[in-house]
Amino acid sequence: MTQTRSDEQPQAQKQAACVACSKAKRRCSKHLPACHRCLSKKLDCAYPVTVAMVSSSATSLTNGTARHDLSTSDASLVSPLLPDGSLSLGGPPGPVTPRAARLDLQNLWFLKFDSWQIDSDDLDDNRITYPDSGIDYFLGSIKKWLDQWTRENHCAFIHQRLYGTNLPAPLQYAYATWLAYRASTGSANKKIAIDMALRWSRNLVQEQSIYQGIEDDALDLITHLSRTQTLFIFQMICLFDGDIRARSQAETHSSTLVKWCDAAMRRAAIDVASGPSPSPGESINEPEITQLRAHNTPASTWKAWILSESIRRVWILATLTEAAFLIKKQGFSMCPGSIGFTCRSGVWDSLCHQAWLACIQSESTVDIPRFCKGLYRLMDVAIPTDADEFALVLLAYGKGKETLDEWLAFGRQEIAQY
Repeated sequence: MTQTRSDEQPQAQKQAACVACSKAKRRCSKHLPACHRCLSKKLDCAYPVTVAMVSSSATSLTNGTARHDLSTSDASLVSPLLPDGSLSLGGPPGPVTPRAARLDLQNLWFLKFDSWQIDSDDLDDNRITYPDSGIDYFLGSIKKWLDQWTRENHCAFIHQRLYGTNLPAPLQYAYATWLAYRASTGSANKKIAIDMALRWSRNLVQEQSIYQGIEDDALDLITHLSRTQTLFIFQMICLFDGDIRARSQAETHSSTLVKWCDAAMRRAAIDVASGPSPSPGESINEPEITQLRAHNTPASTWKAWILSESIRRVWILATLTEAAFLIKKQGFSMCPGSIGFTCRSGVWDSLCHQAWLACIQSESTVDIPRFCKGLYRLMDVAIPTDADEFALVLLAYGKGKETLDEWLAFGRQEIAQY
């Protein structure tokens, strides 16, 4: 649980219980944007507007302060968001200054060059192995996410606003192939679906050297990302289906997929380091999301974050899927490294920049960003409901499904006390 500082205690005491808890006459945790009870019971959480709340907001704006629970390792990458909804410079909060003086696009954590560096341990032996229960849960979750994507046009690694309804051609092939694969009820239908995955993944790789193309700026970042997501989906079919021919081809494409993911990370780092600041009248990510740049507005920043987070999540899933296959095949894999990503509950699923901003600014036991390395420490410092589904699946991958279940059960007991 996040401890309240002594200088904030009077403010916390003035916060009224939410409407749902008041009606049920239950204790309210008074967390924002939703209390623990409402989160656990999936209730709409709303707080009554009081004079104390208005006074508190005015005081916060006057003093220019904002709450941030940051670990030492993560603090250098985080750019705090001020209470007025604007984006501030990094560093400790201070007096409110004019908007032009405190906005700095280079200081947003996901638009920093350093945030795109893959942290690899330089060890003599960096072999890794993980529990079978965690790996099986990880692979099963990806399949469920792809099922969700074909039903709802979004999942834990394909954001609903990234492409909208205008899926790039490669992803259209992946969409049709996954539907055919999951709908197959007989061996003949299944063979057709696998042949589709084999043919289109082979064409995708042979069409041109994407790895070389991205380095030479032959492809824009969003095109490269869509191709990488597509190849990953084909790999999920071919690597783990059990078909010998499919597995053989997928193994040859595994190194290609990892190269494409690494290339996307390098290209993103180059783009944020060398891209010029947008001019005031320049259209950024309107209407389509295409750039890792933003104006000094929550809307454009949210869209740049969507592209950033999409790249990071496919890198994490692709490298961990490759590691999962090797662990099942030979008992171990090499550690792919660590990157920063967002795993606070509600952020990825936000439907608009206002909701996204509210989640970023809300008090939470989950920091932004978190890193793959040491993610398991969430179990010591965070409330389970503060972490999103993506983080929970990664925790199961590393610690085992049983350990995740124990943590979730303990978290539910804590919430029930409120």
